[in-house]
Amino acid sequence: MSKKSWVSAADLMAELQQDPEYQKQQAERERTHEERVQRIRAAAEPVVHGLQSAGFAVDAVEELAIRYAPIPKPAIDILLSWLPRVQDDTVREMIVRALAATTEPFDGQSLARAFEESGSESLRWAIGNTMALAHPTGLAEWVLEAVADPASGKARETLAIATATLVPAAIACRTLPPLLEEFPVSVAQAFAQCGGPTEAALLQAWRGRTKGWQRKEIDKAIRAIQKRHGSAT
Repeated sequence: MSKKSWVSAADLMAELQQDPEYQKQQAERERTHEERVQRIRAAAEPVVHGLQSAGFAVDAVEELAIRYAPIPKPAIDILLSWLPRVQDDTVREMIVRALAATTEPFDGQSLARAFEESGSESLRWAIGNTMALAHPTGLAEWVLEAVADPASGKARETLAIATATLVPAAIACRTLPPLLEEFPVSVAQAFAQCGGPTEAALLQAWRGRTKGWQRKEIDKAIRAIQKRHGSAT
């Protein structure tokens, strides 16, 4: 490209700022963004008010995990009470992610229902992640069905790990191998928690099909299994 044809980013932006169509599009994007922010804020307001009334000094649902982790039971009860009532998927996801930051046991049926009712891939993925991290109760049979169902989509990434934490190890290890093709890293991470020599050998045989960060994660899982069982496999 010659010097005469070269245009800097600053020059290009200056040109765009003079373009009426660009200005119109930019204003529309800003308006849409502001409307979305206001919509989310309005949907989250009753949840935030409930937390504030219970003594939690937060101005947003996301602040709960930052200020109060591990989140105590009174806050968990408030979040669970609002999860089925909130209609906005973004706010529901905020609630679900906050629930991941607790060590208190809680009934997981609200999470299962939210998963089944939502078409949001992001919310479903977050629900699986919270199931894996928070260890909610009463979900063993549900998670076995959900992780095996192709309709669960990309959420099976996190549901695979939840299977290792919520289901007896022997059952989890029989359930997860069919997912290796689609979700090798998630299955490896699950086996790192529940697997034994058989699963380590399976991962060892599988690692040749992967490369880069996926192979590193599989190797890490193999080492975790070997360490837990006290010998190389």
